[in-house]
Formats: sequence, C-alpha cells, structure tokens
Amino acid sequence: MRLPATPRSLSDAICATGCNDGVVAEENRTISRIKIRALQVFRAVLIAGSETRASEIIGISQPSISALLSSLETELGFKLFIRSKGRLQPTVEAGYFFESVDKIISGFESLGQIAKNIREANAGNIRIAAVPAISVHILPQVIARFRALHPKVQFVVQTQSSHIVREWMRTQQFDIGFAEPPIDVQSVEVDEFSYRCVCIMPDGHPLAKRKIITPADLADQPLVAPSSEHMVTFQLRQAFVQAGCRIAPFVEAQLMIVIGAMVAQGNGVGIVDALTAAHFDGRGVVIRPFAPDIKLEVAAIFPRTRPRSRVTAAFYDLFREESAAYGGDVSVRRD
Repeated sequence: MRLPATPRSLSDAICATGCNDGVVAEENRTISRIKIRALQVFRAVLIAGSETRASEIIGISQPSISALLSSLETELGFKLFIRSKGRLQPTVEAGYFFESVDKIISGFESLGQIAKNIREANAGNIRIAAVPAISVHILPQVIARFRALHPKVQFVVQTQSSHIVREWMRTQQFDIGFAEPPIDVQSVEVDEFSYRCVCIMPDGHPLAKRKIITPADLADQPLVAPSSEHMVTFQLRQAFVQAGCRIAPFVEAQLMIVIGAMVAQGNGVGIVDALTAAHFDGRGVVIRPFAPDIKLEVAAIFPRTRPRSRVTAAFYDLFREESAAYGGDVSVRRD
C-alpha cells in the first residue's frame, strides 16, 4: 500500500486510506476522539502478542493498556481483540486497521528525529551554482568539512561562467551562487568577496629569488594572463601602465585554472588568484606576492524572495570561514 500524503490531522490520515464522502463527517467525529496513545498501545499489543509484553515495550501498566484498548474499541465501533483462555486474539478487522495505524504511528515516531535533523542542519539539500575558481578550489574543502558535521545533507553543484550563474540566481534556481560581479541585486542578496592575486612561476625560475613581483619584473617575461575582458586583466593593465611597462601576454586564458596548468608545465609566469595558486602549490609551481594589489572579486548570491534554510546558512558560515583562510575579504551588501 502506498503511504498517503502527510496528514493534517489523524482523521485526515485514516480517511486517506479509504473514506467515501457520505460518511466522512461521521468518521471524522469518531477519529477526532481517538488518542494517539491508544493507537500506540494497539500497535504494540498486536506486534508483541500480549498486553504484558506490550506493557514492557511502551512503559505503561497492563491495566492502562486494557483500558486504552477498551476505549479504542468503543470509539471505533468494532472489536480489535477476542479474549480466549486469558490470551488476546486479534480480529480480522484488527488486521485491516493495523495496516494504516502502523504507518501513522511510524510517521509520528519519526517526527522527532526529522525535527532534530532540521534543527541541527542535518537534513535537506543544497543547490550550488559556482564559477570554476570556487567550485574547483574551495567548494570541495568546504563540502568535506560540512559533511563531516552534517552527513545526511545532499549537494548539487553546477559549474558555469559568471553570466550563466548570475542568470540562474536571478531566476531563483539555486540556493546559493558564486559569480564575478557586476550583480543585479533587484532579485538577489549579495555578499562580495575579494581574493588577492599572486604571481606564479615554474620551480627554479629566476624570479623565484624575489620576495615580491612587480610589473617591471614581468615586462620581459612570457606572461600567461586572464582573457582581455577579465576584471583581473583590467587591473593588471592599469598596474603596468602606471609602472611605465607594456603588458603583452603570450597566452590568454578564460579560466584561472588553465593559467596554473600552463605555468606548471613551464609555459612562462602567470597572475592568478590566491585560491588557484593554493591549488597548484607543491605541483612544480612557486608562488610570490604581486604588487600593487590586484584582486579577484567574487559574489555570494542568494535568492531574495525566500529566506535561507538553516542548512544553507550553516554551509555558508563554513564557506566564509574556509574562504578567510585564503585571504578572502568579505563585504556584505544587501541593498
């Protein structure tokens, strides 16, 4: 038998198993008088096989069990048990009734655990849309830490470019999104993070001897940089102009992770965000600070039309904590 939809009341639950419209009112009056405790006793007696054993299982006296069963039979209008030689023999009607009662009581008994899971952010799912810089370099760590605390939470992670993530969040398709600005805040709430960019180079590169890399240091180096329309490249271009240097990347890449992979294979030096740099640390790459400051900005985006669930809020708190380990500065904007 298929479990019916969650009932609004006990009478709804019982009637869901097969009332017809002509007797609903009368049956509702009967069911409304039935106590959950009486149904629990009936179920326990049928499963245990005796009032004595049922008394031990549910922790009430045998006379109380007898009284509750008698009251339940009166309210129902039919016998549930026949006493034969001091033992209770369930009727055929009791077998029919048990099928529905068992489902209802099992549902009620699970409510406490369900409520506990929700309260402790240990139930539900989180749908995340993110740019590669976030989904590749930081989400795996955050999800691993979160699942250690909340193992029953499920995740859906979609990785896309910023303009697609922004559109998904505008249409409220995900619980949380991570994309590069600008963000239209009319339909979403936004927290903005910024990650400092650094210079990466292959192991043994001459620039590895320097503590800080400047545009002048890169003027004659084969440079791997973000694509020309990227916000980091715009800042990088300004830094080169102010230093009186010419910027001429020999490779432009849309994704920071591609820049890291290119440099790791000996293809020049690159400018990447701290998240990407950490991903390649120890993989044939040397990391050095870059001056002046260049920052990758990423926005955490939430639907404005619905409040954050407890599980999403708990996850985001952990994300912010993990992000801070990479130097992620956050400024909250909700206008």
